[in-house]
Amino acid sequence: EIIMLKSVLMAAGVVYLAMKSFSVTSNYDPIFNKYAAAHGLDPYLLKAIAWQESNLDPSAIGDNGNSKGMMQINTGQNPRLLPNLGEPAGLNLLDPDNSVRVAAKLIRDNRGILRQRGIVASPEYDLAMYNGGPNAVTTDGVVKSRVNAYVFMVLGRRDLLALTGRLS
Repeated sequence: EIIMLKSVLMAAGVVYLAMKSFSVTSNYDPIFNKYAAAHGLDPYLLKAIAWQESNLDPSAIGDNGNSKGMMQINTGQNPRLLPNLGEPAGLNLLDPDNSVRVAAKLIRDNRGILRQRGIVASPEYDLAMYNGGPNAVTTDGVVKSRVNAYVFMVLGRRDLLALTGRLS
């Protein structure tokens, strides 16, 4: 019951936040659409991640300089991330196109990890692994609790974007 109450309160918080200052229109919608289509993803999910991570700010820098760009790609803790995704190590992640492309590839590769574990991909798993790395989803498909709040927040944002039709 406590977990359900937390979920309801978090969802209410997302709606309140969104209605209080809903200015999620962006010139980046074509980028979200392009990489969502290229990798079989939901463009609303990609945009919701960017909204959660940086408020759609392509110049955002977080995690003591380790996370960069609109999608807050963290190369500080994983310097092999970009080369493992087929991208050059020095890629400019402050460029929105690069940031969204890398995020979409990361989600795509995480789905491959799920397939290897015999788990069917879902937006919940996509978000858990995006936020917490491949081990945020156990081998039997359980999302570790440390990423639950992130998953709920981004799903709420995705649903709000889908309801309002803000992504064209």
